[in-house]
Amino acid sequence: MEIKGSRLSSSQLKKLLDFFVAGVTSRTAAELVGIHRNSVNLFYHKLRTIIAYFSDLESPFCMAKSKWMGPISAESAKANAVAVPQVRFL
Repeated sequence: MEIKGSRLSSSQLKKLLDFFVAGVTSRTAAELVGIHRNSVNLFYHKLRTIIAYFSDLESPFCMAKSKWMGPISAESAKANAVAVPQVRFL
């Protein structure tokens, strides 16, 4: 999954990602990077959407039961596991 439609440079996106992990507010991150605060809010929202999507895929409830047969074994869950792609910044 990719973050599309961003006009920010890749170095700015990486700095914002570092600030997001550190728990810095969007207003402070915008001042430190030198961009508009609404751009940071949009980036944080897109990033949280991606995190929520992949955390739903990895939840134990997603693979707890097979659609037709009831509970599935751990071996078949590992065999049918979905590889999580890396997030790319354009």
